[in-house]
Amino acid sequence: MRDLLYLSSAPDVAGFTNDPQTGTKFDNNGDKLEVSQGLWGDYQTAAEDLAAKLVADPAQLAKVVPTGLPSDATAKARAFVAAFGERAYRRPLTAAELDSHLALFQRGAQLFAGSDAFTSGVQLLVQAMLQSPHFVYRVESGTSVGADGTVTLDDYEIASRLSYMLWDSMPDATLFAAAKAGVLHDSKVLAAQAKRMLADPKAATKLDGFHAQLLELARYDTLHPAGQPSTIGASMRQETQRFVDDVVVKHDGNLKTLLGASYSFVNKDLASLYGLSGTYDTTFVRAELDPKVRAGLLTQPGFLTYRSGGTAPILRGVFINLNFLCAKLPPPPVFKPPTMKGVTRRQRVDSITGKGTCGESCHARMINPAGFPLEYFDDVGRYRTQDSGQPVDGSASYSFSDGDQSYDGPIQWSQAMLQSVDSHACYVRHWLEFGFGRQAASGDEPLIARVAEASRMLGLPVKDLLVELVQSPSFQTRVQVKP
Repeated sequence: MRDLLYLSSAPDVAGFTNDPQTGTKFDNNGDKLEVSQGLWGDYQTAAEDLAAKLVADPAQLAKVVPTGLPSDATAKARAFVAAFGERAYRRPLTAAELDSHLALFQRGAQLFAGSDAFTSGVQLLVQAMLQSPHFVYRVESGTSVGADGTVTLDDYEIASRLSYMLWDSMPDATLFAAAKAGVLHDSKVLAAQAKRMLADPKAATKLDGFHAQLLELARYDTLHPAGQPSTIGASMRQETQRFVDDVVVKHDGNLKTLLGASYSFVNKDLASLYGLSGTYDTTFVRAELDPKVRAGLLTQPGFLTYRSGGTAPILRGVFINLNFLCAKLPPPPVFKPPTMKGVTRRQRVDSITGKGTCGESCHARMINPAGFPLEYFDDVGRYRTQDSGQPVDGSASYSFSDGDQSYDGPIQWSQAMLQSVDSHACYVRHWLEFGFGRQAASGDEPLIARVAEASRMLGLPVKDLLVELVQSPSFQTRVQVKP
C-alpha cells in the first residue's frame, strides 16, 4: 500500500487477523497459507478506509492520478482505470477488465455524495481493486507448458515474483518498464534488475527478515535469565539483528562471515557477558571479540541463552542440525526420561543419549556432536573452561554428507560446518523456500547444489546467492496445476 499509493510510510490501518501457522520454517509458504473469514473482513475494512483517506487528501490523490490525462470525462476515467489497474494488479488490464472497471468507476458519483464525479470514481475503484483477488493474491495464469510439464511465467509475473522476493512489495516503475518491454526472460537483464533492487534500502527488510525467522529472533524478547537486567532479551535480539544487517546488507557478506566473524555489536547489557572492559551504555557499538572464542551467530549470547538449561547441548544441537545443516531428524520418542548421571552437563547428557543408550543412533551421531562444542558457554553465553569444577570437554565428531569431521570447541566446529557443503546447501535451501514462498522440490536440487558449491568454494555473498536463484528456471516457471 505504501508503494501503490505513493505514501511516505506504511499506512496506519486496523490490525489484521494473524495468518495461520504454516507448519514450515517461514511464514510466507503459499501452499500452506489461507485467508480466513476474519482476515478477509480485515482486508475489506482496510480497503474502504484507505480509499476514503486517499480522496480526502488532495496532495496524496494528486500523486496517484497520472498527469496528462485527457480532458474528456470518459476518456479521463478510462485512462486512470488503465494506469492504476496496471499497478494494482501488477499487469495490464484485459479489454474486458478495463470495460467492467470503467463501469464501476462511473458508479462512484451515485455512491459517494459530496465529491466530484472523478474523485468519487477513484474512491470506488480503489476500494474495489484493493479487495480483488488480482490485488490480494499473486495470480500466475500463464499457459506456456514446457516439455517438463512446467509453465513459463510471463514478464509481468516474473516482475512480481522478483519484487516480492526482494522487496516484499510491488514492482517499481523500472521493473514495470522491463516487464512491458518483454526482456525479463533474459538472464542478464534479470540479474541486473536483481542487483539493482538488492542495492535499494527496501531490500534490507527482506534480508534481515529472513534471518529473523531462521533464528526465531522474535522469541528473544521473552528471555529473562536470572541475574540479568529485564532488557537483556531485547538487547540480545538487537545484537543479532545489527550483526546480520552489518554483514549481509552493509558489507555484502556471506555465510562464512555469518558463522565465523569475531565481532559483534554490544551495549552495557551484553558487554559483561562477553567479558569486555570499558564503559558502555544503552547504545550499541561494534566490538572486536576474541577470535579464539567467538565465531558468528552460534556464539552470540542470544542464541546460547535461548537454548540453555540442563539439556542445552541437545537443544542447541537439534537447532543447528535442523536450521544450519538441514539434517533429517526423526521425531523424539515418547517415553519416561531416564535419570541423568554425571558431574558436568556433557556427562549428564551423554549418560542418557550417548553410545550404548537408546538415543545413540541420533544423539551420539548428530545431535550431541553439534551441541557439545558450545559447552564452552554457560546458559547466558559467557565463555567458560570449567563446568561444576571439571574441565569443559567440547570435542566431538560429526558425520557430514561429505565425510566425518572431528573438532574441539566452537571455532573448530564453525570451521568444520563451513568446510562441508551441508551448511551451504542448507542455507541456500532456506533462501529458496523463503524467496520462492514454497517448499523446495526435487527439481530444485541441482540448483541448490550448484549455488551451495559456489558459496562454499567462492565465498558467494548472500546477495549474489539470491541473484543466482532468480536466474534459474525454478524461479521463472511454475508447476502446472491440473484441474
